Amino acid sequence: DADAEILKIEKTHQESIDAKIGKIHDEYAQKTKALDEAYENMKDTANWISNLMTGIVKYPSDEYFYTKIIMYYNDTEKWEELEQFVTDMIAQDPNKAYNYFVVGVLKQQQKDYETAAKNYEIAVEKDPELADAYINLGLCYMFLANEYVDANSNINYRSAAYKKVLEVEKEYYQKALPMYEKVEKLLPNDVDKWGPQLYQIYYKLNMSKETSRMETILKAEGLL
Repeated sequence: DADAEILKIEKTHQESIDAKIGKIHDEYAQKTKALDEAYENMKDTANWISNLMTGIVKYPSDEYFYTKIIMYYNDTEKWEELEQFVTDMIAQDPNKAYNYFVVGVLKQQQKDYETAAKNYEIAVEKDPELADAYINLGLCYMFLANEYVDANSNINYRSAAYKKVLEVEKEYYQKALPMYEKVEKLLPNDVDKWGPQLYQIYYKLNMSKETSRMETILKAEGLL
């Protein structure tokens, strides 16, 4: 009928407009990238960073600008600037998992494992496929276990208090376990990223069958 035909025409017209807008958007993004490369080649760092920030604001879905800034701060070891940048990015886009991952890495470098773990937890919640976050989260739990045991190393190992220390250590390893089991599923061919850790965790948790399985895998890979 006539109404259906009008709706069809309007839909086609809107799709044409959207396509043109998308093309213009891509063209401007490419121009911004070209300007970025020019500033980088001239070693004009101030304008280069400013241009990248403009790109992030104008084209938030384009990972190019975000990735370049992350790499710059990382390569130049400007950790405070990097932390401020990702903090600002979290305020701008609280659902971007990688921002929390970067904060986690920075806190882990500072040996603030509790804060690092909290950020990795948020990262994997927002992106359940972010393998590196699981790897680092599991590692933080293991570091926290070691820190706790070291802090209580003066306790008599025959005492009830020392048994409590071992219980807390076990709890940390139990938290680390599912992290590396998840990594094994995500990266089955990258045994070096989960095998040694799972072997240690299984051993600590007295999981003999699983320890034996992991020992076989590690020996086959030349990692044990």
